[in-house]
Amino acid sequence: MLRLGISIGMLSGIILGLCLKWIEWLTGKQVYTLLLNVDFIPIIGSIQWPEWVEFVFHLLIAAAIGIVFVYIVGKLNNMSIRKIVLFSFFINTSNHSFVFSVDAACAQAYACGG
Repeated sequence: MLRLGISIGMLSGIILGLCLKWIEWLTGKQVYTLLLNVDFIPIIGSIQWPEWVEFVFHLLIAAAIGIVFVYIVGKLNNMSIRKIVLFSFFINTSNHSFVFSVDAACAQAYACGG
């Protein structure tokens, strides 16, 4: 179960990273940069990391989310594929809402001189 969670997290993290890097390259919108943003994390947020290290941070978080996802789905016995997809969508929507709200708060704090 641990190996499956890590695999799902890493695969989805790599796919998300590549898609957002491509979208950023195509549109100029900093969506990939936002994905790798660690400014709001105490201690490591103040360090200027190379892109590959920030991507490793992203993959570690993705693997942790994959492990939690597989654990929860494993505890919910006899879940249909449709319910698993809906559950996955709910988790991702909640996660993105949290990340974007934290990033917006950080951006406003920096804009206000905080």
